Amino acid sequence: MNYPVVILGGGGHAKVLIDALRLRSVELLGVTDADPGKSGRLLLGVPVIGSDAAIAQYPPATIRLVNGVGSVRVDSRRGELFARFKGAGYSSRP
Repeated sequence: MNYPVVILGGGGHAKVLIDALRLRSVELLGVTDADPGKSGRLLLGVPVIGSDAAIAQYPPATIRLVNGVGSVRVDSRRGELFARFKGAGYSSRP
């Protein structure tokens, strides 16, 4: 079964992932971004649905998450996001 995807993070890495997922014909529900000013805007045509808290509107069994937080510098945010959503029952696997 193919699940629609929400991308966590709305920066440059997320843009690369949007392109890659579109090549695989993956349904993109939206992108999250910590900047409240980006909510409601589009990122390469994909709606910014709000902060990571917006994920709660989708039950874990209905979507898949893709971690779009880049890691140019040493940053624990990627790992923290993964652990938080994995612990809440979300998955990135099809």
